[in-house]
Amino acid sequence: MRPLLPAAHGCAVLVSSLGVLATLNGAAHLHLMPLPPSASVAVLGLWAGPGRLTAEHGAAQVIARHCGHLPLALRIAGARLAARPRWPVRELAERLADPGRRLAELSFADLDMHAALAAGHRELQARGATGRAAALALPLLAAEQGEPGEQGEPGEGELTVARAAVTTGGALSATGVILEQLVDVQLLESRAPGRYRFHPLTRLFALTARRAAGTGC
Repeated sequence: MRPLLPAAHGCAVLVSSLGVLATLNGAAHLHLMPLPPSASVAVLGLWAGPGRLTAEHGAAQVIARHCGHLPLALRIAGARLAARPRWPVRELAERLADPGRRLAELSFADLDMHAALAAGHRELQARGATGRAAALALPLLAAEQGEPGEQGEPGEGELTVARAAVTTGGALSATGVILEQLVDVQLLESRAPGRYRFHPLTRLFALTARRAAGTGC
């Protein structure tokens, strides 16, 4: 058996994970957050070609917005445009405009936004009773939050532990654990203690997760 990771001086390894690998020794952690709108369009241009997006800048901005400015979603959208060089950019923008099909449209080759979010959902269900409770609470909390702001501004559409407890019918302490479980698998964001928010794409996934969560709906 030979080690898979390079051990020579000057070598580095880049590891990506849905969950935060906080227990890795000697690791520098980089959390990928939604990008600013201008950077989102630039990322799309890396894949689709900047000249192509310049000609349809408005449509490119719409795509970036529907991607929630997430790096993975932007990469998928850019790859789709690169694979369809004869498509007008507005074609993909129009396809992504329908919330009911947005996650399905954000799929290309081995990149799939829905699959990435579903991995976190499966991990929850494997965590025992608390994880399963979090999976069951996911669509309820997503419906309670309401529509987030276009850029996901802090304070807009946020959930508190107390508000979530009312929604799920649970005790405050148990609800706090559930919310933190959702944060651990990147299905919920927490930018301040006790305050939580769904990313728009994660909320779309959560609203369709009732069957996966075992509610029978």
